[in-house]
Amino acid sequence: MNTKRTLRWLLYATSVVLFLASLFCFLWIFSSYSMAFTECSETYGLFAIKPRCRQPAIASILSAVFLALSIVLPILGHRRLR
Repeated sequence: MNTKRTLRWLLYATSVVLFLASLFCFLWIFSSYSMAFTECSETYGLFAIKPRCRQPAIASILSAVFLALSIVLPILGHRRLR
């Protein structure tokens, strides 16, 4: 019983950390977009030649993944560790 409660709170804490990482990546999108605006000629992509032009795409993917994980982990923790 105590182990389940500890695991559940650990999943909740991990979810909060992942949500904060998602917010950080969301801010990274805007930061990298503005830094690469002139260098990339307003074109960004995951497979761009210049590394600076890839950063907005990478940040948006990471933000989406971290946000999805921060939503799924507490749901799984609540359902499976009752």
